[in-house]
Amino acid sequence: MTLLGNAIKLLVRPPMTFGGATGGFAGLGGVGGFIGGGPVAQMQAYGSASWLMAVVDRITSGVAMTQWRLYRGRGGPEIQRHPFLDFWSQPNPWYSGEEFLEAGQQHQELTGETWWIIVGEGGAPTELWPVRPDRMRPIADRDQFIRGYIYQVGAERIPLAEEDVLYFKRPNPLDPYRGMSWVQSLLVDIGADREAAAYVRNFFRNGASPGGYIQFDQMMADAEYEKFVQRWREQHQGSSNAHRVAILEGGKFVDAKYSLGREMQFTELRRLHRDTILGGAGVPKSVMGITEDVNRANAEAGEVVFARWCLLPRLRRIRDVVNRRLLPRWGRDLYLDFVDPVPDNRELDLSEAVQGYREGVLTLNEARRRLDEGQVSGGDERKEDPQPGPDQSKTLLPVRVRVADDPLLTSPEERAEATMRRHWGDRLESEAGRITEYVGQFKAVARKIEQTDIEGYAWSWWERWGEEVSEELVRAFEVGALAAEPGVTVPILQQLAGNYARHRSGQLLLLDGDVSLTEFTRRRIRELIAGSIERGDSLDMLQRTLRSDYVFSRSRAEAIARTESAEALGEGRMQASRSQGRKEKHWVTQGDSHVDSGSIDGPCRANARQGWINIDQPFASGHMREPSHVRCRCVVRYRTPPVSDVTPETLGLIAEVRCPAVIPATGRPCGKLVARGHAAGTRERCPRCKAEFDATVLTIPGGR
Repeated sequence: MTLLGNAIKLLVRPPMTFGGATGGFAGLGGVGGFIGGGPVAQMQAYGSASWLMAVVDRITSGVAMTQWRLYRGRGGPEIQRHPFLDFWSQPNPWYSGEEFLEAGQQHQELTGETWWIIVGEGGAPTELWPVRPDRMRPIADRDQFIRGYIYQVGAERIPLAEEDVLYFKRPNPLDPYRGMSWVQSLLVDIGADREAAAYVRNFFRNGASPGGYIQFDQMMADAEYEKFVQRWREQHQGSSNAHRVAILEGGKFVDAKYSLGREMQFTELRRLHRDTILGGAGVPKSVMGITEDVNRANAEAGEVVFARWCLLPRLRRIRDVVNRRLLPRWGRDLYLDFVDPVPDNRELDLSEAVQGYREGVLTLNEARRRLDEGQVSGGDERKEDPQPGPDQSKTLLPVRVRVADDPLLTSPEERAEATMRRHWGDRLESEAGRITEYVGQFKAVARKIEQTDIEGYAWSWWERWGEEVSEELVRAFEVGALAAEPGVTVPILQQLAGNYARHRSGQLLLLDGDVSLTEFTRRRIRELIAGSIERGDSLDMLQRTLRSDYVFSRSRAEAIARTESAEALGEGRMQASRSQGRKEKHWVTQGDSHVDSGSIDGPCRANARQGWINIDQPFASGHMREPSHVRCRCVVRYRTPPVSDVTPETLGLIAEVRCPAVIPATGRPCGKLVARGHAAGTRERCPRCKAEFDATVLTIPGGR
């Protein structure tokens, strides 16, 4: 501990000086204009190259801001309170958890190495300190690889035991004991960028190069020369004296023909250096706030790339070192992990969850956990005898279970329903306003409303909403079709969806439609008016009654949206499957107590018990497809029968082709087996009797 204590004290010593100034530079010496080379030059570059600092800061901030979780073993339950969590949130009295990680990651980016010194006598450490990589030196050992470390500041050398140091690095192909940073390969470019910036700065200071020169016909005395230079500086040097008229005594001004346009070529050069630094770090432009050549799509992709290829590898490196070298000091059954910084790809998660469950790799609950869904009873049993995914020949439970109020809407099916629900809510609300306004006109003429008066109202739902309702139905139909048959072609999909949407929207919105919502609303308004007349309500009371009735409520909008989205999804699945030649279907329930309200004799459970049936056969409930009722959550799967169920006869083929020719010597048919599974009418030749014939029979009696 004495050695460690001395090492910690050295941390607060003033930094070493270079070139006569703290952190200074020595002209153009070294690599890229930095002193010497190695880790010192790389750390110096951080404070002198603007884009390097911005890139490193973005990476280190992302690492430091990541949330960490402690678990009881890998894959075990999360631990909310533990001494290690307190230690990790403040590793020493002067660093918060984020500052500590950011400091260590700065060293990792700039030098390829991170060094942490552990303070504490036995048991759990009490402090953890980041130290500069250029001051640490590993002591190689032939048997143990590393025997210990030396921490050196100036002439002071502090030996450290191997267990008192945590060290992780980017591997160096030339030195297994040291790391290598991406910054090292860019020092020349970074130095060139510094010099370009300094050149432009000095151009505006009037010192990078002469804008011209003053010519005298004869030599000047020293006193005259100094006086002339002083006066020239006072009158013409600096931006405030630009373009002043020069008055010369005995001299001639010669323009050097320098132009600002030529100097501004350095802008392109600096942009090239910027892109080189971004490329070396692997950071997309959009992450740095650069908007050139960036749109929303590649900006979102840039976030994923940054998290996946910049943050994720660095976090894994930290996690592995902590779990292997540090965390065991608090106990062997602990595991530290970070919250994945990669933005969620909901479509990919859904695909992996469904496919994993379908193939028997995941249980239902494991698949649901991937979607941040709750567990269901019986969901820990692994699916047996999985069938290949494309034919969907096994009974699958939909991953998302909708029971009460709508949960977070993320899947395409739910987005289609949410759109319908929102729009139908707006439509019914606007219709309630029109109806009450229509009723209110009778107050102006001071007479009571009659039942027949409602016939004068313009029930023009088709004209008002026909086009947008058709678009919503097309969208839901296409979602269902693509979920069942991703391979369906666009022309077929558009034709099927358009035909369905036109027909269904007419059924819903026309007064004489088969399931007319308009007619249902009109009948309900008649009933409300009749009741109002019978009670003797005022027109104001009738208007309030109309607005508050179920017929214009959000709950009715929800019922319409659920029914119509389910109808469109179901029709889309069925028609797309038919177009792809599917021959069988299977009714699949959610498998929970909410199916048919728990009744084992309900229509959905009866449909599911039928198993696979012909695609043209109605289910037990009389329905050809889902839904069977308003809030039905079932789905119908389609498939082509497995190859084992296909016989030559079902394909219109002859099972066995035998020679029908009669042998004269015996008077019996030849019966030689010529072929199997041939199409009827095929011309065949018998290899035994050489007879030719048309294959039109299955077997020949007496054949052998």
